[in-house]
Amino acid sequence: SSYVYYDVKGIEAQCLKDVYGPKISELESRDDVIILFENLLNEFYDNHVILNTNTGSSYRLYAPIHAKFQEDKAVITNVWQTQISNLPFNPLGAEILGLNDAAPNGMIKGFPTFCHDKSSPEIKDWLLNKALAGRYDQPRVLKLQLPNGKIEELDLDALEYQRSIDLLNFREEGE
Repeated sequence: SSYVYYDVKGIEAQCLKDVYGPKISELESRDDVIILFENLLNEFYDNHVILNTNTGSSYRLYAPIHAKFQEDKAVITNVWQTQISNLPFNPLGAEILGLNDAAPNGMIKGFPTFCHDKSSPEIKDWLLNKALAGRYDQPRVLKLQLPNGKIEELDLDALEYQRSIDLLNFREEGE
């Protein structure tokens, strides 16, 4: 089978072979194998391409917030407000100053992928959100500058999610 977006995303097969091929002989455990394949699949920058298993140091698939780069600033553009029961403030529109003391551009640069253009806006936004999803074994504490200028910290792992049997949740503005 083939990946339908292979050409659209500009996947460089030779780079994947060159980067990940030599690492195969270094694998010592099941977790090493899983992390190698997760990192390889992250080169596709597509949350639909996943393994059906993970480890404690795997990246989560998503975060309760979504962000985009706007004029070189990482800005929160969406929040699961209807699913979070203890959101301490509204982070929508906040600039992300850091995640665990790493600046957004540092998060992108340090993300463990090697075969795509990290300066591409689409890839940069995907990497930002993958970094915000974070690893299971690492904290996710954001330092934010809210639209009113106030600096706040938001611990994504301290958020509590509402349990709902409804398929669709909504909240009207002003509620």
